[in-house]
Amino acid sequence: MKFHVAILLVTLSFAGIGEAADKGALSSIIDPDRGAYGIAFGSTEKQIVEKLGAPTGTVQLSSTRRALIYGKGHAFIIRKGTFRTLIVVDSVLDYRLSQGMESHPVIDSISWTLGPGIKDGMSYAQVAKALKRADSLGDYNLSYETTNARVELQFAGMQGARGDPESFSLRGFVIDYEP
Repeated sequence: MKFHVAILLVTLSFAGIGEAADKGALSSIIDPDRGAYGIAFGSTEKQIVEKLGAPTGTVQLSSTRRALIYGKGHAFIIRKGTFRTLIVVDSVLDYRLSQGMESHPVIDSISWTLGPGIKDGMSYAQVAKALKRADSLGDYNLSYETTNARVELQFAGMQGARGDPESFSLRGFVIDYEP
């Protein structure tokens, strides 16, 4: 009996070190006023790594900002020690550089939903309707403010299609959280 308890304690102590998070344990909901994938804005780098596992890479952006890159398209920006910005795009780094990166087994497979019901690939028209801006003309960017954040949505569109909201599809976003 003592032998089994000791093995269990050792197993629990080392579970998750250097491993990816369990997809089932993460929320696919991204709330600009609260956080993403169950990680609250204001969390420390250590808390993010405990939840998601080791990042695919890190980039020191400045003396006060560091990016934790997960997979090819997610960057959790740590500013002055806490999670303040989330970037979700097709390739956080240069496209050619990202082609050599490994995918993150959990983050890259999550189908995210950005409040209020905005999903990857939606048309500009669909997003504008969700934001109650149905009269907006299609473009490459659309931003909005929440109680604690500024959200910039990034769209890809066919060349020369500016003004046609159905010709643009959502490809990523940036959330800048300021409590």
